[in-house]
Amino acid sequence: MNLQFQYPWILFLIWLVPVIGVSWHILAGRRNAGRSLVSPVMAAKLAPAPAATRRLWQLSLFMVGLVLALIAAARPQWGMHEEAVYQRGRDLMVVLDVSRSMLARDVHPSRLGRAKVDLLDLIKELRGDRVGLLAFRGRSVLLCPLTTDYGYMAQMLEGVGVDSAPVGETDIGGAILEALQNFDDEDGSHKAIILITDGDDLAGKAMEAAGKAKEKGVALFTVGFGSSEGAPIPSAANTKQNLSYQGQEVVSKLNNGLLRDLAETTGGAYVPVGLANVKLGDLYRNHLSRISARDLEESSQRRYVERYQVFLFPAVLFFLAVAFLSRGQISTRPRPSGKASSEATPLKTGSAALTASVLILGMSFPLQAETNSMEPLLQGTNQVSVTYPAGREGARLAQRLYLAGNYEESAAAYQAASKTTARANREDYLYNAGCALLKAGKPDEAGDLFRSLTGGEGALGTEAQYNLGCALFVTGSAPMTENAATPPDPAKADRHVQTLRQAGTAFQNVLRQQPDNAECRKNLAVVAGMTGEVEEQAKIIRLMAEHGQTPPGALADKMLLQQRKLIQDIPAAFTNSTPALIDSLECLAAEQDRTADLMIPLKGKLLQAMSQSQSTNTNATQQMAQINAFAESIRDNMFEAAGALRNLDRASYTPALKAEAAVYTLWKGMAGYQQLLREDIQRQTNAISLTEPSLLNPADEIKQSIKPQQAEALDLTGLFKKRFEQEVPPEGISRPVQQSSTNAAPGTNAMEQVLSPEDRRKIVELAGQAASLQKSAEAGMGVALDKSLGEQRKAYAILKEIESLLPKDKKPQDNQQDQKQDQQKQQPPQEQKKDQPKEQKPPPKPEDKKDQMSPEDLKRLLDKAKQREKEHEQEKRERDSYIPLSPTERDW
Repeated sequence: MNLQFQYPWILFLIWLVPVIGVSWHILAGRRNAGRSLVSPVMAAKLAPAPAATRRLWQLSLFMVGLVLALIAAARPQWGMHEEAVYQRGRDLMVVLDVSRSMLARDVHPSRLGRAKVDLLDLIKELRGDRVGLLAFRGRSVLLCPLTTDYGYMAQMLEGVGVDSAPVGETDIGGAILEALQNFDDEDGSHKAIILITDGDDLAGKAMEAAGKAKEKGVALFTVGFGSSEGAPIPSAANTKQNLSYQGQEVVSKLNNGLLRDLAETTGGAYVPVGLANVKLGDLYRNHLSRISARDLEESSQRRYVERYQVFLFPAVLFFLAVAFLSRGQISTRPRPSGKASSEATPLKTGSAALTASVLILGMSFPLQAETNSMEPLLQGTNQVSVTYPAGREGARLAQRLYLAGNYEESAAAYQAASKTTARANREDYLYNAGCALLKAGKPDEAGDLFRSLTGGEGALGTEAQYNLGCALFVTGSAPMTENAATPPDPAKADRHVQTLRQAGTAFQNVLRQQPDNAECRKNLAVVAGMTGEVEEQAKIIRLMAEHGQTPPGALADKMLLQQRKLIQDIPAAFTNSTPALIDSLECLAAEQDRTADLMIPLKGKLLQAMSQSQSTNTNATQQMAQINAFAESIRDNMFEAAGALRNLDRASYTPALKAEAAVYTLWKGMAGYQQLLREDIQRQTNAISLTEPSLLNPADEIKQSIKPQQAEALDLTGLFKKRFEQEVPPEGISRPVQQSSTNAAPGTNAMEQVLSPEDRRKIVELAGQAASLQKSAEAGMGVALDKSLGEQRKAYAILKEIESLLPKDKKPQDNQQDQKQDQQKQQPPQEQKKDQPKEQKPPPKPEDKKDQMSPEDLKRLLDKAKQREKEHEQEKRERDSYIPLSPTERDW
């Protein structure tokens, strides 16, 4: 109970009550002073002394009444009640142009900046009117619906910018139509649209939309910002430069004629702010205030309930009692024997006993609360027969079983009684059976019974919906595994998510019928919070089940390839027209989310490897925190890119590049030697393709673009040589020979040489030669570019030779898995060829060092990631950061 007082300062006057009581007592004691002229006998007859008991009662009642009166004067309030608030006003929809032409500086500080300041002046003039905010550019976005919360409106207005609406050709007509759709009803007599723009209408649909506004009776007031001479538009890439289109500088001019025609068509007015010092407050006082107002029901408000009557009424009674006791004395003499006795006789219950033993339990308990256990009222109920009585007799037995704590038997008795009774009682019995099953810890069975009753009318259907939500919550919040050793089942996790969603739906249905149900609202909040957590757990379980057996290096390789493909697809997607653009960017955003989800199992494997070494590494905890922070930063960049793609924002390219740079650094620290060789060959190919055309134009900036590729190829060759020597023993690689059952001798274990010791030594020597050539090629770029090109080609040939020497056969278990997969689904030849380099890996030794990283390796990886991320991001941004506009798209 939230108790408050309207005038709490009055409570400080309560200290006067004891002062008044003491003064009363003192004055009453001096009452007989001055009677010395009358004899005591005569004084007792003329003015008998009041009885001490009456005076004490009178003083006590007065002091209590005074305290209650002061409390009532302080206006105590507790409890809440909803009250519908009505007020007269108009509906005003502000339609604000946020295209790039509004950044022109012919109005200080810019057209858009001046418009925002003037709108704040307009908001100050509003008195009970509802106002909304709609920003438009290529499309329209409702930033603030119609409301009387002017503070919220001003807050939304402060954050408005050119990024508040999707890019594209300025469409004034579409903005007007969108504003018309956001009004509540069709009556336009009390509505108005305030269009704030410079008049650039590249879509050419403004007059048609104004005609529809006129049909609905909505007046359109246009406000023009800018000059008739025009001003250049700042460029999006560099604000110090101006925007150009097809080789010419873009100049935006105020279109007075269009804005005046729009206003006159609908019966509104045109306010040419231009460069003059005209404020929008004058627009409201001179024009908008003339629009007829109507009664608007804003919303139901919760207010405290006045409770002063609880204290004022007894205070009045106490004061009346004091006045009654001021005359005469209380008689203490016994009454004559002939009077009637005033003792009340106890009430007797009627002969009609309770005939229906229907127990409407009304569970209605909040999910956080615990119900008190009931004391058993019966003894020996465990010996109840399995055959239960029918009808009301069975319901009475079920009620006694429930009160005794035998919930399962109570549910069975209620269900048996429901089969032989009238329909009205049958629903009550089934409801009680569901309550008993829920108390017995069987939420699934209880949910089935409540679900069968949710279609009923009246209070029973609503209570069944509530208890259905409780039962579904208990099922959905149960542990997903019975013990820690059993891996979670993805299908079961998905069922938990679905069950919690159904629980939330059930509580929402209750709130539609009972908006004041505080417990239901509390339960819905709990379900909503837990649903998000369970969805995240289900996603982790699903990803771990899908990629739990995949080595970390393979996961990092998959993430890198997917992220690179995404970066290649983003520029091409933005060249599409609007319908195809939305679909393609939605697909790319979904692909980015799937790539980000791969970080979950990869991070789990890295943290697991670090936790296993925690006993020997004193800095393991700190390094685990660094790994977690680094992985989450990659996911944040990917989610930022996905969100920007869904918003049709070209800025999505930058976070996608950051994520690719970080993933590449992570991949480089755990990739296998075959993956490193693949990347090495690709980098060397890039260096050659950049060097060949540079012979015709050997400029320094061109040479500088080649060096990062060649330096990275040299680094990858060194990493390949190091990991190849670590993972492949000097004696080479052997594997058991797969023999047929007819030729295999029992007990034989034949071995097949996959990589001989000679080939291993040759690969190590070739790697050293390739590194030497790559280093010489990098050093010779500033001296002789043609000689450097020859060394690059030689290094490429050596790398291809190393690739031919590496083993191509897969592990036996991989072959068996591929055979099973081929029986289920035949893969297209193109995809088989594409996936072949990933699948053909040499069989590892019993202890595969590739999948186990030491704490020192992880620490070096994190240190290098921070440095490499900055370098790689700058390199990518300089080479690929520009995304061209669509040939049909203009954004001003």
